[in-house]
Amino acid sequence: MVIELDAPVAAVASRPPRRSVPAGVTLILLALLTAAAPLPRAAGPVVVPARPGDTMVVDGDRLHVIEGVPAQAATELHERVVRTYALPRGRLLARTTVVVTASVFGIVAAGGLLLVSYQADTLGSDATVAVALGTRRTRWQVPARVLAVSADVALVREYRSFAGGRLWSGIELATGRRVWAVRQPVTGNIGTGALVDGFPSRLVTATARGELTVRDTTTGAVLAATTVAAPASWSRRGLTVWPVGDLVLVGGLGGLTAYGLSDLAPRWSSPADLNGRRVPPDCAGQLCLVGYQGGIQVLDPATGAARWSSGGSSVGPAGTSLLVGDAAGLRAADPRTGVSRAVFPGWQQAGDPRPDGRVVAVHQPVGSDSARYALLDPDSGAIRLLGTADRVSGDCHAGAGALVCRRLDGSVGSWPLTELLSGL
Repeated sequence: MVIELDAPVAAVASRPPRRSVPAGVTLILLALLTAAAPLPRAAGPVVVPARPGDTMVVDGDRLHVIEGVPAQAATELHERVVRTYALPRGRLLARTTVVVTASVFGIVAAGGLLLVSYQADTLGSDATVAVALGTRRTRWQVPARVLAVSADVALVREYRSFAGGRLWSGIELATGRRVWAVRQPVTGNIGTGALVDGFPSRLVTATARGELTVRDTTTGAVLAATTVAAPASWSRRGLTVWPVGDLVLVGGLGGLTAYGLSDLAPRWSSPADLNGRRVPPDCAGQLCLVGYQGGIQVLDPATGAARWSSGGSSVGPAGTSLLVGDAAGLRAADPRTGVSRAVFPGWQQAGDPRPDGRVVAVHQPVGSDSARYALLDPDSGAIRLLGTADRVSGDCHAGAGALVCRRLDGSVGSWPLTELLSGL
């Protein structure tokens, strides 16, 4: 049985006045209903063994658990085992042995390989090792971190503080052979965008002199290049590059200009600051500038005109709404106006939206070791409670058909969602 709350915890729908229960009483009644009603009979968790020092990474329909090592210098290499499980049932697929430092920050399986990125030294340098999945056979290594992987190419970025900054490269996935390389300008920046199956197909370079270049990330071929008038602030304060949709946003503290991604022709300018902000690749037809320290500004992609602004640290499309998140919870907003459609206090998004726009979310009060998980509908405000994950320390992610959370004893719990979500 699934309990459905057809009204959101707080909705912004406007109705003609009539005899009604006071708002405060409504919220109390709703809270009592939620607390008293039995939750649906969700399947218990599949427990994947892990120790407190182990690291877990959810990678689509795979869960990787890499064993921890005693706390030692970050530069010391260790032989470590990565166990790869299939979600949602937690079936062990492979045990892969890699030699890396204690600071692993990325694991992805692709093309029969396991790519593990880690911190190579205390100066900020990174490295990646590619090992045949389920073996200890190293296929290749590069002094760089993996940013994205396609069927054939890994996009990597090398950073060495003593060797001239960042070097971006396309690496042949099967062999580790470098296909192309571009060094990031000392007084400039690089951005990637135009996602194809999650892989950025374009790399855009901008220099403080106003030189703009668009490259194909598979071949490294130059697709467009031009020189634009560069404000003096680009040299003094730096500049930021964000390819998004069919545009490239280039600017800094003094404002930004949008250029066409295909031809680099100028489209429009805006006084909005771009430094210290990221631009999500999909924002329900709008351009969203999200501050790294919080705050969201939404622009019209056709003209650059400001539409609305809001607090929040994350934003993304869900259904016909934009779902804005912060530490207090989630809010569904109209993409063009920012007007709230529903709010979900205390709920945090756990994964990408489903095709119907609904999202799996988790509600875990501070100090509690139990987390409720539910399916939220941003357009209507409905909450369908799915179950409760007990004895969890947090770090919950909705992978393919499962909610995966770290448990109090260090193990990993996988709560299957496939049957609960089928037909909903």
